[in-house]
Amino acid sequence: MPLATLRPVRLSADDRAAIIDEIEENSASCRRYYVLTVLASVIAAVGLLTNSPATIIGAMIIEPSMGPILGLSLGLVRFRAAMKRVAIIALIYGNLIAFVLGFVIGSLPLNYGVTAEMASRAAPTFLDMVVAFASGLAGAYGFVNPRVNPALAGVAISVSLAPPVVASGLFASLGHWDSAGGAIVLYAANFLCILLAAAGVFLYYRLGSPRKAERAGIGAYIGQFLPYLAVSVVIGWFLMNTLSRLSRESGEDRAIHATISSLSFPEGSDIDPQIKREDSEVELTFRGPKPPPRAFMSALRSGIEERVAHSIQLRLKWIQSEVFELKDDPVPK
Repeated sequence: MPLATLRPVRLSADDRAAIIDEIEENSASCRRYYVLTVLASVIAAVGLLTNSPATIIGAMIIEPSMGPILGLSLGLVRFRAAMKRVAIIALIYGNLIAFVLGFVIGSLPLNYGVTAEMASRAAPTFLDMVVAFASGLAGAYGFVNPRVNPALAGVAISVSLAPPVVASGLFASLGHWDSAGGAIVLYAANFLCILLAAAGVFLYYRLGSPRKAERAGIGAYIGQFLPYLAVSVVIGWFLMNTLSRLSRESGEDRAIHATISSLSFPEGSDIDPQIKREDSEVELTFRGPKPPPRAFMSALRSGIEERVAHSIQLRLKWIQSEVFELKDDPVPK
């Protein structure tokens, strides 16, 4: 990569003014913004309830929160309180609409319960922040570079923002408050990463206001970013721990199934156990017509423990079960 491509880009005065005007116009709440928010929320809710990725993508495409987030980011870079205030108001009302519509639609008798698409928004990890940061870079880059289609930038932003708030409303309607909180955490992580990534792009393209920064002082200019950075670090630490836990559990599951495949189970036994985790303990529940020998259970336990790289508290349960074949007997006269 030539070093010249890494130098800060200076836009022409006309391009700079056009970009700032367009972002400022799109960041304000208006009838178009609220209409698209309502439509995107309804589409996202239906897609989440019916477990339809294609429908959810449709909601992502028309979801309009790209404008206010880029407006807030540019307001931070240019040190403009009015632009920040307008963008924050639009985001607050837009999120309230999405949450309420999700709650109302989830309360209808057509609710299908928790689907896989909903569950995926309830357990965010650090990888979601990586995707959101890349989305923020793509979205902001699409606005400042005339060669990039703005529609592609909108999709990049919306891919991380449309479903989580709606999903939180759906979870709340079901009384699953932990999952609703997880979806809100996902939205917050996406929002902060996109906001900070866009600010980096705007600074790179010199869209800031040096005079205002000098008048306010470098400390005040940098200080306005600190709350967003601090919350991002806290959420990132939490989501990194979540990713580490999921990685550990995935390794345990692989060890369990590898050990099971290497053993000969009693005839008629269910070799796909029910796995239950509580704190640091893993409980495996098997079913079969008769209990296996103790030597078999010992081999199962030792095989799993050998394959797991860390210490594990393992509890094995065997539920005796029988299969009955029901036949239609003639009804006595």
